[in-house]
Amino acid sequence: MAISHSHERPEKILVAMSRLANGSTKPLKYEDIVVQAFEMFPKDFALRGYPNYPDSSDIHKPLYGILKRRGLVRAAHKTFA
Repeated sequence: MAISHSHERPEKILVAMSRLANGSTKPLKYEDIVVQAFEMFPKDFALRGYPNYPDSSDIHKPLYGILKRRGLVRAAHKTFA
């Protein structure tokens, strides 16, 4: 069974966060996560109709949703770890 596109995004966000934090659990700014995820996976995180720009909603929903609920990220004041 193939993983749907929407299920891959949370994992890709975690990969981007890991790269930003150099594998540590240091707090990361939301904007830095948006840019890193877009740079690493532009097809997954581009603004619809504007492929040269990131779509922060594609990052926001998983960070505050599934990733937080599963305990994979900690969030406070627009920083994540």
